[in-house]
Amino acid sequence: MDIDHLSAVSQTLIIPVWERAMESRHAQPLFEDRLAEELMNRLKPDTSDFQNAKLSQVGTACRTVIFDEEVTDFIEKHPQSIVINLGAGLDTRAFRLSRLPFAAWYEIDLPEVMALRESLLANADPRVHTIAADVLKPEWCEQIVKEADQAVLMIAEGLSMYFSEAQVRAWLSLLASRFPGALMLLEVLCPLMARNQRLHDAVKNGARFQWTVRHSRDIESYDSRLSWVGDRLLIEKAPARWGIYYFFARLPWLGTWLNQRIVKIRFQQ
Repeated sequence: MDIDHLSAVSQTLIIPVWERAMESRHAQPLFEDRLAEELMNRLKPDTSDFQNAKLSQVGTACRTVIFDEEVTDFIEKHPQSIVINLGAGLDTRAFRLSRLPFAAWYEIDLPEVMALRESLLANADPRVHTIAADVLKPEWCEQIVKEADQAVLMIAEGLSMYFSEAQVRAWLSLLASRFPGALMLLEVLCPLMARNQRLHDAVKNGARFQWTVRHSRDIESYDSRLSWVGDRLLIEKAPARWGIYYFFARLPWLGTWLNQRIVKIRFQQ
C-alpha cells in the first residue's frame, strides 16, 4: 500500500510502526505490538532509510512503554476519563490499552492520514473515535464530547518537533483555553538532535525538525495557564540497550542536550 501521497512529515508515521514491530520481534521485548507487525506486512513500505536505526528503535520502544504507563496510571486514577491522541498516525495504543475503563478515546490527525488509518485499523470499540483535522486549528475541539467534571488526558507523541516555536506556543494556548484542567503528555525531542538532524538515524525523508526546549519548565513561559508537572526520560527504560549514549545522557551538564523526554503539563483552570 502506497503512502507517497502523504507529506514528508506524515510519511514519518511508518517509522514508529516499524520500530514497534521490531520490538515485538526482540528476544526480550519491552512490549508486544502484533498490530504493528500486521501493519508492516500490509503496507510493505520501503524501510531502507531506517532499517539500521538502532538508537531510534530503542527510543521508540522506551517512549511507548512510558506513554503506556502514564496513560494507564491516569485512567486508573480517573475512570471514565477522556483520552485525546493528537497526531495519531498509525498508533495502536487504544487497542493495546482497551482493557482500561476510559469513557472515550479520540484519534486525531490530518484527513489523508485518517483515511489511511481507517483503511488499515478496523475499530470495534465504540469508545474510540476518529477525527480528521489539523491539530493546530481549533475546529476539532468542538467534536470532543465531554462532561463538565470529566478528566481529560492529551497525548502528543512524535509530533511537536515538526512544529515551529510560534506554532507550539499558539497550539498550547489553544489547548489550555479549550481544555482547562487537562493533563498533557508531550514528547520533546532532545535539543542536540533538533539542531543536528543529520545525526538522526531514522528521519531522512526531508521532514524537518524545528521545535524543542532544553529545559522543560521553560514551556511555562509560553502561557500563564501552563504548569510543568514533571518529566519522564526515555533512558529510564532498558538502560543496557542504550549503550554509551546512556552514560553521556546521565551527565548533568550534557543530559539536557541529549535526553529525549515526555513532559507532563497541566492546563490550569
